[in-house]
Amino acid sequence: SMPPPTAAPPAAKRWNPWPWAIAGYFAAVLTLIGFFVPFALRQNMDLVRKDYYEEEMRHQAQMLRVERTRPLLGAVAVDLLAGEGKIRVRLPKGHAATAAGTIQLYRPSDARMDLVAPIGLDGGGEQMMDASKLTPGLWKARVTWSANGEDYYFEQVVVAPSKA
Repeated sequence: SMPPPTAAPPAAKRWNPWPWAIAGYFAAVLTLIGFFVPFALRQNMDLVRKDYYEEEMRHQAQMLRVERTRPLLGAVAVDLLAGEGKIRVRLPKGHAATAAGTIQLYRPSDARMDLVAPIGLDGGGEQMMDASKLTPGLWKARVTWSANGEDYYFEQVVVAPSKA
């Protein structure tokens, strides 16, 4: 006869990290929520400007100026004459006598370099501006003018070459 099998000693209970990991995860999420909710509640939720109506009117007027200029696009141009160091602004000849407004050379990378000049067209509807001192790079020429009781707007990119 065989001796009865002896029972193996009980195995040592291994430590299981999962309950602690899950509890730690939820504790971290609740802590983040605790910080985020007060932060979110303090944020300004206004989606509309205080001067919303006035801004909408300015925007609508600008859209009308752009739309009014569209049929004239063949007669309106801003050209950099690099060899001469000048910028030529051309408006329709019919506007030459009555055009009043401004030419803005806008530098997107540095607003301190922006230049603004009044419109002063010759009889052919052209105006020359000195471009010899323009910093090389991208400029936007924005021409806003009134002629014959109507307002117009034209914008064109001008790239001043490097002075090599």
